[in-house]
Amino acid sequence: MWTLTSWPGLGHRNFFAVFIMIASFLLHSLAYAEASSSVETLVWNRAPLRIALPVGQERRVDFPVEVVAYVPDAIADKLTLTATLEGSLFWRATAAFKTERMIVTDKSGRVQWLLDVSAEPKAPQHTLVIRDSRALSETGNSLQQVGQDQTESPMAFSAEHTLDEVDLIKVAARQFYGPSRLAVLPSGVSGAMVSDEVVDIYRGGGLSSVIKGQWRTSSVEGELYVTAVLVANQSPLEMRPDPRRVKGNLNAIAMQHAWLAPAGRYPHDTTVWYLVSERPLQEVMTP
Repeated sequence: MWTLTSWPGLGHRNFFAVFIMIASFLLHSLAYAEASSSVETLVWNRAPLRIALPVGQERRVDFPVEVVAYVPDAIADKLTLTATLEGSLFWRATAAFKTERMIVTDKSGRVQWLLDVSAEPKAPQHTLVIRDSRALSETGNSLQQVGQDQTESPMAFSAEHTLDEVDLIKVAARQFYGPSRLAVLPSGVSGAMVSDEVVDIYRGGGLSSVIKGQWRTSSVEGELYVTAVLVANQSPLEMRPDPRRVKGNLNAIAMQHAWLAPAGRYPHDTTVWYLVSERPLQEVMTP
């Protein structure tokens, strides 16, 4: 039994409480997928890619070819960039700043990527890898002709690949439960597993919570993130957590199980929450 909960005041949308059952791929529980905490893949689909930089810490972004970055004047005194011949950009923000749009191009200037860049103290630091169906011939030495039909690539964006909150939650759940053949990410979804990152997401205590994975989808309408959090009851009493006490500016919450047994009665004292937001969970959490 799943509980998908959304309510007015979360994110920028108003929802009614909705309860749904999704049984087709939850019949058999499998082991957790292997974690890879150091890299997240972003897929170019003609919408600007959002990159949040931690203040005072370096963050690496890998492009498929050597690139040139054009820094807006508004943040030129707050951002330094170092580029490599292999296509990596090393970013360091010296102060926080709000979102600014940047352009990054290949060396010829014919292929562009739009980036919405911001700097925040709590932004993640893991490496980002840009994947683009226009880039990379098999030799890796040239870009495909701009304007070439991109529908031939499985990573190309199409309206049929636009996912909503429920779709994205299904994608995340398949990484943990159900047949392994369903764990393949669909076109338009990218992400990186996060290795045991402890977060405080529930007001009132009694629960431990650890991020186990995060996935994202982009479209011309914006971005959605879903974060899978392993939640365990630390109390000697059974619990039914109130989703209104979950911290963060969220669009929706789905709980694998709404009820938790007292601590020590594994696996019934543990569940997975799927939290949907318009930015990474670490950036939308509230005190």
